[in-house]
Amino acid sequence: MFKDYSTIAQASANEATIGYQAFAHGKLVSFLKSLSALIITDDLVPVYGEISRDVRKVFEKNCKKSTVQYELSELSDTPRPEGTPTFHRTHSYYYYSALPFYSCNDLPRNVGTKAVRLITDTMLSIAKKEVYIEYKSSETEEIKEIAELSDVVAVMTRKLDTDYYGCELYKLSYKSNVEREGSKGFIHQVMRTTSDGINTIPEIVVDKHWIDTVYNKNLAILEYEGNHAFVISACPNTVDSDKIIYNARIVQIQGTREERLLAGQDYGYGRTGDNTSVRKLFKVKDVAISVSSEGKHWAVGSSETRAVSTMRRRQKAEMIKSLNL
Repeated sequence: MFKDYSTIAQASANEATIGYQAFAHGKLVSFLKSLSALIITDDLVPVYGEISRDVRKVFEKNCKKSTVQYELSELSDTPRPEGTPTFHRTHSYYYYSALPFYSCNDLPRNVGTKAVRLITDTMLSIAKKEVYIEYKSSETEEIKEIAELSDVVAVMTRKLDTDYYGCELYKLSYKSNVEREGSKGFIHQVMRTTSDGINTIPEIVVDKHWIDTVYNKNLAILEYEGNHAFVISACPNTVDSDKIIYNARIVQIQGTREERLLAGQDYGYGRTGDNTSVRKLFKVKDVAISVSSEGKHWAVGSSETRAVSTMRRRQKAEMIKSLNL
């Protein structure tokens, strides 16, 4: 019923490794077998089969909403990676939802409720370890890259939903180039074509290069001319002892009051017709981004000179503030 990982078990290994999780799996299985005085092992087979299957379903479902690393930490019962946001979960996204409510019927009559809970909780932990070990054992470089893309998309989607809640983004979202079959940059994803025209949603399609040059440099979402600037690409152009200047491409949502009113009418709930007015609000621009060498100050400008000048003013303003002048 339970898999044997004794050949790869390592009690002294780091908790977030296959070796330690295999060791913990063996301990849990031994503990469950020690309850044999209360249960008949064969009666656990259908119950464990259901728990194991449901844990896999929860893991696969959660990876579409959360990050793979966050879910692996949940399976291994280890601290989640630093900087990983907390993802809101409904009941069906918790692993304990895999526990069958009717498990008492599958166990001997002489087993009390507390014993049943102890047994099912232990089986849940065993199932989580097995899913973790199976995933990590089959992990290739390609799977890691796809998982990293998926994780970044989940984090950026969460950021838009929380930090920019209340901002009219017209369903702007992040997608990976795996989801969009090699597309890259800012696109208007066609959702449907009708007699009235084309209905689209705005998307920023990211790849591994975007993660390395934009996301990991904390340049994903900045501010320019009073509006949010969503960075599509950034390439270092000038590097010296106190700053780095990037040639960047951004997308912003800009429009007059009349243009926004018209876009609001085409964008309303349930609208599936042409939304050209929404597409017109998204402006792609080539700009310069100046970032101080310590990464604490930054500025976006229409040219390198303006970006550096704005960054210098911000540095000076903070210095004056720190001196209480």
